[in-house]
Amino acid sequence: MSSATRNGATASPSCRMPDDAGRGLPGKSSKLLGMNGRRRRRVKLLACFAAVVLAGLLGCGRHALKVAPGHDAGTPDSDVNAADARNGPVDIGGSQAQSDAAGVSDAALADAGIADSPADAPQVPDAPNYMDSEPRLDACVPTACHNQTTCDYADYCGTIGDGCGGTLDCPTICPRVGSVCDKNMCKGYVGCTPRSCTDPAGYQYCGDIGDGCGGALHCGNTCANSGGVCQNSLCVGPPSVCTPWTCEDPNGADYCGTIGDGCGGTLDCGQNCPRAGWICENSLCIPGEFCGWAGCTDATGNQFCGDIGDDCGGIVHCDSTCAKSGWLCENRTCIGPLSVCTALTCDAPSGDKYCGTIGDGCGRALACGPCSDGSTCGKTVSQVCGLTPALTSPPPPPPAVPPPVLRLPFPPPQVACPAPSPPPPLPQ
Repeated sequence: MSSATRNGATASPSCRMPDDAGRGLPGKSSKLLGMNGRRRRRVKLLACFAAVVLAGLLGCGRHALKVAPGHDAGTPDSDVNAADARNGPVDIGGSQAQSDAAGVSDAALADAGIADSPADAPQVPDAPNYMDSEPRLDACVPTACHNQTTCDYADYCGTIGDGCGGTLDCPTICPRVGSVCDKNMCKGYVGCTPRSCTDPAGYQYCGDIGDGCGGALHCGNTCANSGGVCQNSLCVGPPSVCTPWTCEDPNGADYCGTIGDGCGGTLDCGQNCPRAGWICENSLCIPGEFCGWAGCTDATGNQFCGDIGDDCGGIVHCDSTCAKSGWLCENRTCIGPLSVCTALTCDAPSGDKYCGTIGDGCGRALACGPCSDGSTCGKTVSQVCGLTPALTSPPPPPPAVPPPVLRLPFPPPQVACPAPSPPPPLPQ
């Protein structure tokens, strides 16, 4: 059997260690193993060892390195086989018995630079494992038939490109009820109201935005308000043409949360109300659980009219017509004119003097001031001067001042949805 198929496996490249005379090593004199011969054998053995290591890296399996005396690099295979028959194989790095059988001593192997122990052999580094490496960042991600944006959906239909050189077959029937396929894009659906270029709070959009129903809305790049500029698809008024709101209303209300500044921007007022016990509700600070809802009539029967505040940040809509005949609505309070109502004065019919601020009985307040006789106002009877007034009941109190209508917080502008992108084209 040839050396190429011995032991049932394909042998590694033949690496035979020759001597200078073409004969076996045993019994040779030191002259034949001179310095030059040893150097050549060492170089050839090291080259063969490197070839075996390279064959192992290439997956050729583990093979025995055979050394047969009398074989040179140019020796024909027939001579190699004859040498094999005479001397038998020697496994470099094998057992001592194998080395002895081949007639190669440990000293000769050490002279050739071949280690006797596998632990002393050069270590072959592991090949890199590309299967465990991280995915490439530049890998193409194909598009999908259903895409969700920041505030809308983009559904594609029909056959489109996948953005990576391939094609994508999307359903020809759009998923949402009432939506139709138009140029490979699903547009409109039941219950969807397309946006306009002006949001409900009066903000103006600019540029191209999404209409909220799968389509695009072209609002132009010029803002209608004088001096407004287009920023992030929204018209914003700079300070030179618009005075932004603050977190405090001119009527005394405190805002909280995020509100609009009235100029196309937003204003962050925080979640904590400045007054103790007040809470933030609908971006307005209210007295919390102690909030007293105002009605259209105060505790003394005075009637309010028109829109008034409810002391809780809301609005109470009272009738604009007064219930009493002939009475008129003035400053959100029903007032009886002198033709239909006799008003009180600071001099009571009993001769007593009124003091402080009282009601005149016709829906107005009457300021009478301090007592002129030096007595304490209300010492015996509220709002009446003197220690022993004839009056036993106080005058009517002045009407309550109707709560002002607070300027409700301006809502922040709605974020403009980007216009949906058309599907990738089909590959050419």
